[in-house]
Amino acid sequence: MTNKISVSAIIPCFERADELRRLLISLKKQDFPNPWEIIVVDDGSKNAAEIKTAAEEFQCSLIRLDENVGPAEARNIGVKKANGEFLWFLDSDSEAENQLLLNNLASCLRQNKSLAGVGGEAAEINGTLYSNSLHPLPNWLPLAKYLPLNKPFELRPKFISTNNLLISKNDFWKCGGFDPYFDMCEDQDLCLRLAKGGKFFLVRNDTCAIHHHSPAGREGGTFWFFNNAWNYAKNMHQSRMKMIFRHFPYLLPVLPLLDVIFTPIVFIAQMFFVKRRSSDLLKEKIKNGFRGFPVFVLFNLAAMFLAWLTAGKMILKLIIKP
Repeated sequence: MTNKISVSAIIPCFERADELRRLLISLKKQDFPNPWEIIVVDDGSKNAAEIKTAAEEFQCSLIRLDENVGPAEARNIGVKKANGEFLWFLDSDSEAENQLLLNNLASCLRQNKSLAGVGGEAAEINGTLYSNSLHPLPNWLPLAKYLPLNKPFELRPKFISTNNLLISKNDFWKCGGFDPYFDMCEDQDLCLRLAKGGKFFLVRNDTCAIHHHSPAGREGGTFWFFNNAWNYAKNMHQSRMKMIFRHFPYLLPVLPLLDVIFTPIVFIAQMFFVKRRSSDLLKEKIKNGFRGFPVFVLFNLAAMFLAWLTAGKMILKLIIKP
């Protein structure tokens, strides 16, 4: 065993003292043989004293930001203080229920040099834990795949959410870190850059952490749009445009056609084949009233049309360069 820090866990936190405490309790139960550290980045929370108390109780490093800058920049700031060979990105409302989780994550990354990252999101649905991995269609709308954690499986998704993702710190800085340009999908953008050169991502039944999707931290900060279904749909499709513009600009001219073809597949899957609809998940995250799946579909269709207008502007930007 060496005294060198092996893993740095990076946790951005905004107004989630109780959720942070639950996560830290689970992290302190991890059975991991090497030294590792926990870095909490308080992203301008008003309940800073409670977050500080939780960080001190569990002997975490704490970085306090005076203003809310969003999870992308908060994670970048946390990484600058990290001493570990690997970076373990976690959301403050995640929970590492499996005591061997970190050991499994680190073992995967050490044993397979072709891995860009390893992790996975789990959700408890009707008393059973399911892995929830997103697999994008050609128009970059995702289909969710739910697999029970009590059965072995391996997946190679195009990206893993940063509610539970372990990567190399060297790879993180080589690709430039998180880009605050994205209001959403900053983890997808990071993963696509990490995977360049033929690397891939791995999700297994024993590498997933529970993501509780807390409604806290959705007001007064960069995640304000989660408190309104229309704002959420609009922001989601605008972020999708940014993703396509950044990584697949050749898709922009045919995006309306792709959406006409593949969007019905997403809606049909949401209606009949998933364990939990996106509208139900959004309802858990927001505090304001919500009228269910039909309204969610209507908002998405309207937001999609507005996103096509944004795509047209992006095409012009590519053609008419200053």
